[in-house]
Amino acid sequence: MQFNEVKTKVRGLNFDSIRADDDNYLEAVISAKELEKLTAVLGSIFGPPAWPSDNSLSAEAKSVVNNFGGIRKGQTLYFWHQEGDMIFVMLWPWQDGKSVTMKMGSDKFDGKKEGPVAGIAKTIKGLFGSDRKTE
Repeated sequence: MQFNEVKTKVRGLNFDSIRADDDNYLEAVISAKELEKLTAVLGSIFGPPAWPSDNSLSAEAKSVVNNFGGIRKGQTLYFWHQEGDMIFVMLWPWQDGKSVTMKMGSDKFDGKKEGPVAGIAKTIKGLFGSDRKTE
């Protein structure tokens, strides 16, 4: 699975705004009315969400999620990992119920060092003061 292929499929949807778009990361806001289309595309690529799920998150998934502020009840995580490469999509519904923030990235995981998306995550956490963790 290649990040650019996933990003191309997702970018075909109708987003309200694109907050960030680079080689390893895409952050956008989509209307809650369009969420079903987004989850259908993500499901066709990733299969069922890694969160919520009856299964525990892998160490790789926890690492990525925690770099972005964790994941909570009501939020969704799609995750793919193979041979150190990973792609993730986090969906964070807004409290007003009208919009959803999508954070999608590609990173490397070797259990020791951070990939390029971790640096982006630290910048975002610094801007918003997020320090929550996934249990």
